Amino acid sequence: MNLNKCVAEEIKRIMKERNLSVKKFAELTGVSVSTTRRLMEEKVRVIRFTVVYKIVDAFNISFDVFLKNFRKK
Repeated sequence: MNLNKCVAEEIKRIMKERNLSVKKFAELTGVSVSTTRRLMEEKVRVIRFTVVYKIVDAFNISFDVFLKNFRKK
């Protein structure tokens, strides 16, 4: 699985599990609404480490767990 798809799926999973809107997700993570939407739509060409860090930090998730599907072939 490519990184964009992995990040998109994890954001959607977190939002669904916690019943969060895009706006609330953005508020909690510090990632803008527009960036969050672009990540979910897999429209970000380069995903910055700082963005992934903000997400895992906000929800107390390890990088390993967040990117678990990235390792799958």
